[in-house]
Amino acid sequence: MITLRSLIATKKIHQSKIGWIGGISPGFDNMMIDKNELNKNIGVTVEELTIKDIVNIAEKFDQEKINNEIQKIKNAASSISVSDENSFNKVTRVYFALKKIREENNWDALAVQCWSDFQNLYGIAPCMAYSWMGSEDGIAVSCEGDVQGACSMLLLNYLSGLEQSSTLLDLATFDEKSDAILMWHCGVTPRHFANKDGIKWVDHSTLGRKTSKSYGVAGDQVFAPQETTTTYLSNNGKQILVLNSTIFEHTNKGFDGTRGWFNEIYLNKNKISSKELVNIINIIGHEHHFAVGQGNFSSELIEFASWNSISLVKNIPMVDYLRPEDNK
Repeated sequence: MITLRSLIATKKIHQSKIGWIGGISPGFDNMMIDKNELNKNIGVTVEELTIKDIVNIAEKFDQEKINNEIQKIKNAASSISVSDENSFNKVTRVYFALKKIREENNWDALAVQCWSDFQNLYGIAPCMAYSWMGSEDGIAVSCEGDVQGACSMLLLNYLSGLEQSSTLLDLATFDEKSDAILMWHCGVTPRHFANKDGIKWVDHSTLGRKTSKSYGVAGDQVFAPQETTTTYLSNNGKQILVLNSTIFEHTNKGFDGTRGWFNEIYLNKNKISSKELVNIINIIGHEHHFAVGQGNFSSELIEFASWNSISLVKNIPMVDYLRPEDNK
């Protein structure tokens, strides 16, 4: 089954199209891609639109359709704390706009800038729309315009066959005492990752901070204990990170947003410490995003890499001095 899943994922990814909307968020230059190289390496086609295109489509939906979906969205939350009620209206419109444009273009996943165009053009944080597409439609939507992140999420979805999507997270900090890392993002993770407390709809935890302005709507949740796979296709699809780990209940709930503590970390099926992982990603200059899916599909990812001549991110022993290879 491992080989079969890997080959099916290979065939699907080579036929996949990603909708890249709005480009990357400001300053995230390490997430820029070469569309031709990405296509040559893993067969993915990337097509582009702007955030303005999405806003224009969003404004055209019938209000009754929007209201009905808002009710479903609110019913799914364990609590709601959003400053501007109209944010639900706007972000739900963005949800339907993304669905519409995806279906019209036969895109398999989306990479959508979440700041700063949406704030400037529409006055919202679109996280809830991305989250809702992941939970209700099973569509991978990467934030901050991360195309390689969208490819990585899509790959996990192909391998798992689950009806609900994987997510995209940052490695926010690590706890050496419990040998764990905190994986977090502002509020885009779909609700099926949540523990018994469920998902809460809130104002975005970072956009507008230290100002009088708040932006809705984002999710807030702590992940349930579960087995996970973490991956990321980098260098235009020439390199892949393969981790499996376990989400556990930590006494520290972490930063506001969507998050969880991961321990029992394995790189390419070999046990490493949280400190070793931080060392590796810093030395290689890894992008700050990581795709996370439910279940353990590390064997499938390694075989996928083999079929597609993709190099694995490998362990780098920690030392207390600078080595010549660390400067490469």
